[in-house]
Amino acid sequence: MKLKTVKRMNACVLSAAMVLSGVTIIPPATVSAAANNEINYALSGTATVSDQETNYWGADKAIDGIVNRDAAKADQSRWATNQSTSQAARTLTVNLGTQKTFDHFVIEWERTNITNFKISVCDTEDGEYRDVYVKNDGENITSVTSDIQLDEAVTAQYVKLTVNGYTVNPGSWQSVSLYEFEILGEAENLSTAATATADGRETAGTDASKAVDGDDTTRWASPAATGSHWLKLDYGREKTIRTAKIHWERKNATAYRIEKSADGENWETVKAFTASPSDYRETIVFDEAVTTRYLRLYIESFDQAGAPEGSASVSWPTVSVYEFETYEAELGTTEAERTPKESCGRPGSSFQY
Repeated sequence: MKLKTVKRMNACVLSAAMVLSGVTIIPPATVSAAANNEINYALSGTATVSDQETNYWGADKAIDGIVNRDAAKADQSRWATNQSTSQAARTLTVNLGTQKTFDHFVIEWERTNITNFKISVCDTEDGEYRDVYVKNDGENITSVTSDIQLDEAVTAQYVKLTVNGYTVNPGSWQSVSLYEFEILGEAENLSTAATATADGRETAGTDASKAVDGDDTTRWASPAATGSHWLKLDYGREKTIRTAKIHWERKNATAYRIEKSADGENWETVKAFTASPSDYRETIVFDEAVTTRYLRLYIESFDQAGAPEGSASVSWPTVSVYEFETYEAELGTTEAERTPKESCGRPGSSFQY
């Protein structure tokens, strides 16, 4: 959570500085680790549009997770509208199914001919939409990727993208076309509400609860003994899990697995590994989602020697985990850097591009 706060503060500071100078294109920046916990709610939503150019460039293509700019034209996965020399408003509305909380949008346009657009949200199908982002300066966007971060998260079921300014150029077709409209919010870490236990602990300050407290400065450490060790989560009732994230103290586990159980006694392997983690922060996406009350990290073997992140190697007969996170959604291992970026301040604000 601390990482996400830093991310938002940086976005706000950059936005404020660049608005004053009349520019809101942010230089390339490394996406924070917290961004990797984002979920694109649009993928599980349904989309409707004001119109479409052909039967194969329909609403569904705007939320299918595919950006294939290099594909043959008819195979491109995008929504495209009819031409309008009067720049009639074109709309894409996404029903998320239930109310979701989000603070980030990414639009992958086909061209940079877009001059004005806004994003609005609504709680009900027939309710009144409220604007959370507005671009109305009449200037062409400078990148085919619009990456918009709100200062404050909003909660809604319906999200509408309205494009009411678009030129002919670049190209020769005065229309709106986009590959993807992403609606992003932070996925819920189910581990923070779970009860964690383990086969033991090294000290009183490194008990199992430290691996699910949401704090990357505290950790669970196993008893100082060779052999296998385990860290178990009890969700209290069945939960659906697709992704696990492990923040290791040292990358010294040599054989380990994720297991599930209905009763906390009998275990079934979900995912197994026979080599050390490649990174201190490991993302494990299960082959398919599992529904279980109990989930366990079982470390079958480990090397005593290993280097904590940024430190020299030490030899000690323990294995240790800062955080053992679990998520219902499938989360990616990395997020590609997007540049240039376009940022947004408080909901309803307008900025010059």
